[in-house]
Amino acid sequence: MCKLTKTTQYIHFKPKILSFFPYLSILVLVLILASYKSPQKKQVLIIGGGPSGLVAAKSALECGLEPIVLEKDNVIGGAWKPHKGLMWNSMTTNSSRYTTMFSDFPWQPGTADFPNQRDVHNYLVAYADKFGITKHIHLESEVLHVKRSQKKWQVTWKEVGKKKQQKFDFVIVATGMFSKPYMPHLKGMEEFKGKIIHSKDYKSPEAFEHKRVVIVGGAYSGSQIATDISKNVSYVLNVISRPMYILQRYIKAHPNGSEMPVDFTFYNREEKINELNLTVQEKNRRAHKFYSELCHNQANICKLLAIDPNTGSSPYVTISDTYLEDIQAGRVEVTLNKIARLDKEGIVFNNGERQPADVIIFCTGYQLDLSFLDPVIQKELTFSPEDRLQPVLLHKNVLHPKLPNMAFVGIYRGTYWGVMELQARWANMIFGEMLPLPSTKTMLEGISHELVIRTQKPRPQFPHDTYAELLEDLGKEIGVLPNMNALKLEDPQLYEEMMKTPIIPAHYRLTGFGKNPAVARQIIDELYQFMQKDNVHKQAEVFPTAGNTDNIEGAINL
Repeated sequence: MCKLTKTTQYIHFKPKILSFFPYLSILVLVLILASYKSPQKKQVLIIGGGPSGLVAAKSALECGLEPIVLEKDNVIGGAWKPHKGLMWNSMTTNSSRYTTMFSDFPWQPGTADFPNQRDVHNYLVAYADKFGITKHIHLESEVLHVKRSQKKWQVTWKEVGKKKQQKFDFVIVATGMFSKPYMPHLKGMEEFKGKIIHSKDYKSPEAFEHKRVVIVGGAYSGSQIATDISKNVSYVLNVISRPMYILQRYIKAHPNGSEMPVDFTFYNREEKINELNLTVQEKNRRAHKFYSELCHNQANICKLLAIDPNTGSSPYVTISDTYLEDIQAGRVEVTLNKIARLDKEGIVFNNGERQPADVIIFCTGYQLDLSFLDPVIQKELTFSPEDRLQPVLLHKNVLHPKLPNMAFVGIYRGTYWGVMELQARWANMIFGEMLPLPSTKTMLEGISHELVIRTQKPRPQFPHDTYAELLEDLGKEIGVLPNMNALKLEDPQLYEEMMKTPIIPAHYRLTGFGKNPAVARQIIDELYQFMQKDNVHKQAEVFPTAGNTDNIEGAINL
């Protein structure tokens, strides 16, 4: 009896001990989880809160990285920020909203074909909110110094007046090409009794009413400000250094065709295939022929604007809907001349002619400012701030073999949103170890190509005048280039739409990492339907005078 009792007691006792095991297991698991630290995301410092910086931050998030965006102003938007930006009040984009767009974020329905400054800024704010970028942005944060610190970057900045310093795994420079206005130093400037400003400070014509105004520079800002100001002043003279083809925002690609946004004409995928085997000189001559046919009347209006279409040099262009009209009406005068000096009354030209003036507006462009980068870094980049065509030498304008954890986005003259987006995606995919860094040999070859452009004579208007080829090349690098041959068989309708419409950023969201085919198809379909309308043209006077200082030197790249 006793033996059986003991056995029975043992049998009943064991389950009581085992009943504590689940609780003990949970306790151990809680302790393990409490002590476990998830791997910290690598941080990417992004300098600049304009379009380049925002798309760089969005791409960093896509690649599992933590972006920290430092914007020196108290609002994002870069050149497009309100009040403090580089735009005047009547300014709109030079390229249409289908080109001035990120690949997976369409404009709101009803947006004008050429959005104005307020539209663009609102778009950028909405983009930052939509993709969770806003919480990663530090406003009033000016970067003071970036230097190497072992395998990281030590960054010093001032945030709301307080100096800070931190080490980062990666740095993306996205300050844009328009950070420092270029003002030529002319003899006698201190003698001039009138007012001298740079185009960045021009906002509206009212302040110049009844003044004699001289505008120096004939590119985008020069021609557009001349027309904007002409109806309010007593006299406006535009001083140009060379004649340019003057395009309107809506043009006819063919004599019997409808008028359409100017960028629709140049970025056609089918047309680019026909140019693949042409030399640079042949492409230039073809461009000159096309432009001269579009702008055949400008020499009749003003002989100083005559251009030889047979030259093999790179064509120079500008965009203005009413510049020629204002010249013809006598509201704007043009002189092809060089300024020798200023005196107290106005301008003295090389030929001795004088031009009295109350106001001189210098539309002379911008210089790249990389003063926050350590001199050692500047030397690696072969940085030449005086060279406004090609101030830095980088592989595909993004990478340098001696700076493997630093990248540049939107740092070349004539950049577009589609190009800067692909640059940002490429850089972050490399930083996120989703793509390998190109070999040193490959990058040095790319830099050698950029050096050839820097030393080219005569100098082109833009270092890279093949916008579509830049897109296709970067798209191929990151594996998002659409396979047109496969698409022709699998989706003939989409193939037709892409071949018959301009190359736009949405083409690079159809496939590969980060793809969003639904949104991309929506944008492509919308553009195709837009171009099928019988009357594509909108009367130019519906929209203000065109402009785009995010691309102020490069709204049209061939």
